[in-house]
Amino acid sequence: MDRWEIEANALLFRYLRRRTAAGTHYCCEDTRLGLRSAHHPSPLTARLTAPLVAYKRAWAQDMREADVGEGVPVEVQRAAWRDCMERAEAEVQRVRAGSG
Repeated sequence: MDRWEIEANALLFRYLRRRTAAGTHYCCEDTRLGLRSAHHPSPLTARLTAPLVAYKRAWAQDMREADVGEGVPVEVQRAAWRDCMERAEAEVQRVRAGSG
């Protein structure tokens, strides 16, 4: 695990905390209510979280490629993260629309 993967994990945890506090959940109702273990996610939970994890990984890869030894400017990191999460959320919305 490199510095970009570690940072991507931290960013995703912060993102999920903020979204959850705002009332958005990325798990099935049983998991949210504590009736199902998050360690054994339901198929819906797996589908809801997959785009977030995929775009988190994509962000880390983009940062690795952009880092030519002097780091990546913070504003570039933030803009790339926002773009990745917007794309992930669009995929999550498609999952939600299809799970109804």
